[in-house]
Amino acid sequence: MGTYISLKGPYAAPLLTDQLLEPLNVFNFPSQLLVASLIMTLMTAVPILIAQLFNFTHSVPFLLAVFFLAHNQVLSLCLLASCAAVSFEPMRFKSRFVAAVCCLLPVILYWFFFRGDNPESNVLRWAVLYSPWAAAFSGLRAGIRFCNAGGTFSALSGGGNHADFRVAHRFLR
Repeated sequence: MGTYISLKGPYAAPLLTDQLLEPLNVFNFPSQLLVASLIMTLMTAVPILIAQLFNFTHSVPFLLAVFFLAHNQVLSLCLLASCAAVSFEPMRFKSRFVAAVCCLLPVILYWFFFRGDNPESNVLRWAVLYSPWAAAFSGLRAGIRFCNAGGTFSALSGGGNHADFRVAHRFLR
C-alpha cells in the first residue's frame, strides 16, 4: 500500500524507463506516453516559470510537492538549482526566454543521467521508451516561449510597458 509522504528511505531516484514499464506498460497502454510527458512537463515547467515570473519563494511549494508527493528527490534538487538560477541576478537576463532555457540544464542532466537502461533491442520500441522525455522537453520550450512572449503575462508580472498593461487591463475586464 502506498503513502503520500514517505519520510523513511530509500531516497533513491526512480529511473525514468522503469516508470514507463511498471505498473502500466506503455506498449500495452500507449496513451500512458502522453500522460507521462504531460506530467513531467508540468512538474518541471511550473516551478521554473513561477520562479521567473514572480520570485524564488513562490516556487518553493511546487518544489516541495515534487519532493514529497512525487517522491523524486533528485528532480526536486535539480529544480531547486534551476529555480534559484532563473530567479537571481546573474541569470536574470533582459531576455527571459534565454534565461529560462539556460536554466533547464539541471533538468536535462537529470533526464540524461536517470533515464535508465533501455531493455528494448528493436529500434522503434527503443525510441518509443524515450519519446515522453523528448515530448516533455518540447512542452517545456513551448511553455517558456508562451509565458515569455510578452503581452498579458509580462504586464501581470511587472515586466511590461504601458501598452502591455493596457492589453492586460482589457483582457481582465
